[in-house]
Amino acid sequence: GADWITQVSGHSSLDVRITLQTDDGEHIYMTYKGIVARGDAGLYWRVTPTFNTASEKYDWINHIVAVGKNKNAEGKIAYDIWRVL
Repeated sequence: GADWITQVSGHSSLDVRITLQTDDGEHIYMTYKGIVARGDAGLYWRVTPTFNTASEKYDWINHIVAVGKNKNAEGKIAYDIWRVL
């Protein structure tokens, strides 16, 4: 994977590309753009991921619209991601 973080007027702009491996060994390419900013509760991350896979089992993920936000994960970057369409 690769990621770029760019500072823009008080927040950071994200551009991330990674390959995920599912528990059953399938591969899903995920890209997302988003922002990191500081709020009253500290840093927050908001992202808009897209997914691509050749897996027939996970083909449905190629066609969704999703949003996400950071969540607490000791020593890791982790997100809660929701399908909105």
